[in-house]
Amino acid sequence: MCFKLTLIFFLAEILLSEVASAQQNDPILFTSLADGRRQVYIMSRDGERPKPLFDHSKFDERPSWAPDGTQIAFRSTPNDILDIFVIDRDGTNPVNLTNHPRSDTEPAWSPDGTKIAFASFRSGDWDIHVMNADGTNPVNLTNSPSSDRWPSWSPDGTKIAFKSQRDGNGEIYVMNADGTDPINMTTHPDEDSEVAWAPTGDHIAFISRREGAYEVFRMDSDGSNVINLTNYPGQDAEPDWSPDGSQVIFQSIRDDHNDWEIYLMASDGSNQHRLTRLPGGNTQPTWAPNGHVLTLIQPIVWGRLKAK
Repeated sequence: MCFKLTLIFFLAEILLSEVASAQQNDPILFTSLADGRRQVYIMSRDGERPKPLFDHSKFDERPSWAPDGTQIAFRSTPNDILDIFVIDRDGTNPVNLTNHPRSDTEPAWSPDGTKIAFASFRSGDWDIHVMNADGTNPVNLTNSPSSDRWPSWSPDGTKIAFKSQRDGNGEIYVMNADGTDPINMTTHPDEDSEVAWAPTGDHIAFISRREGAYEVFRMDSDGSNVINLTNYPGQDAEPDWSPDGSQVIFQSIRDDHNDWEIYLMASDGSNQHRLTRLPGGNTQPTWAPNGHVLTLIQPIVWGRLKAK
């Protein structure tokens, strides 16, 4: 009996250790030009072991994790037109969801995984659309003569934040998930863009040029308490939150390098440090959902792209 109890406790310690390790190493997807063309890469959250997720002859970028961690949406150019694809998390089974003669980009999964919001030029200007996760039933939510891009869902799935030019400059708007009641959250004369809603629901990250160069800012979800998080000489862009909301990952050109690199900081802007050192530029970081840890796989070579 004593031996069995010891074995049980030993196995429990191993399991808890693995879970803790997994939570500390939720992988990060990003876009890299390391091999001379834009490809989706994966790395651990400490920036170690970066590898291409798959090997494809076209340009692939803007990865977005499904909430359950089983799939990844991204933008690709199978026919020199931007389309949104999904692929299994191991880099297999790519499917073209949009397959449209006009460009589609910036996919963002709804929190329940049933829908994908995206920016599309199919109406003749950029609008926020939403479709089912299998690509069916695309609907134009903004239908505005101005440019609307960069959708980001609230954690409860009831609202979508996005960047709009409808006031003559880039502003961060929030609307209901059905496109109704859009509200300007920033109302600032300088350019605001690239929005990311925190998983805790209380904050929204975005980039702004209001203090000169583009920096990563944070505001409360009602638009109040705007704070410059990066506040550093250079250019910062593409913020995304860690699954628990305690950290923000972003891309930056700063210090002694002339290419975009990926940086990590605490949600209050402290402890900024560089993660990537691949040549050619590294951009568009996005975190895996909490608890969905992947083995950093060898690149998968695509076959022919499949349409829905």
